[in-house]
Amino acid sequence: MKKYCKKIWSVLILVFLICSCKTEEEPADSSQSEILAFLMQKLEFYDSKIINAIKENEASEEKVISVPPAKVTEITAQNLDSKEITNSITESEETNDVFEDIHTGDVFEDIHTGDVFENIHTGDLIFSDGLVEGIVFGKNEEGIPLYVSIDKVQNLQWAVENSVGAVTKINAIAAKIANSTDFANIEFTGDTNGSDNFDEIIALSINDNSFSIENYPIFAFASNAGDNWYIPTAKEIYDLYSEKDLINKKLAELQKDPLFEDGHWWTSSQGAKKDTAFYLNLDSNRFSDGKKTISRKCCLIKKLKADYNSTQP
Repeated sequence: MKKYCKKIWSVLILVFLICSCKTEEEPADSSQSEILAFLMQKLEFYDSKIINAIKENEASEEKVISVPPAKVTEITAQNLDSKEITNSITESEETNDVFEDIHTGDVFEDIHTGDVFENIHTGDLIFSDGLVEGIVFGKNEEGIPLYVSIDKVQNLQWAVENSVGAVTKINAIAAKIANSTDFANIEFTGDTNGSDNFDEIIALSINDNSFSIENYPIFAFASNAGDNWYIPTAKEIYDLYSEKDLINKKLAELQKDPLFEDGHWWTSSQGAKKDTAFYLNLDSNRFSDGKKTISRKCCLIKKLKADYNSTQP
């Protein structure tokens, strides 16, 4: 508003100067009172013009200001925690993230092992290249069937004299046996899966550069028999022995020698002392631990492969 007042005063001064001069509208002999009256008349005219201009300008400004903004779509503010934000991921993105590491052919043993081996039972014959190579005697803790070789039996030492394994307590393969005198209620802890026991022995011997497979006759026997055969642990040979009647019946049908008729049978489990390992003692029907350098009987077992075709002849 102040700027418009300044304009009014400028106009008034201009009008006064104009009126002071002679114009067509001003008489040559005008008296001072007439000039003053003429001047006031002009001032009123210009004043009304300026006031009207100011009002029109202010009205136009008010009109601009009063124009409402364009309508805005509804906005809702929410406080989202991390869980809500995570759940807002699109379905396609979420699906890709969840399954990015899943590929065709992947198998989840904890879910599907039972399905893969549902038709495999104790006493079933296992074939390889059309020939029987073993008999199922049970399943391991992962639900994978185990089978025993029908003809691979030897009488060998666990370890030879002066080898590292013969005089070392190998804790990684040590078994603990409870109720060993009550064979029907025996309990096993510690080493129960013998499929990697020889790896532990190899690692022990490699540390001092003394490893030689000939130093471990029963393990060399398993290794030379072919892929994946191994010496059973105390737990595994116990499970095998528990099915000896069925196993021996199947062996008789195949015209093979029976298992566990007598003698002492090595396990791959470390014994209570550094120079001993557990063996199945059929003389007393119990487990004992004895010198690793003594020759005893041993048999071989294997895990059944998940892709095994049980429909073979």
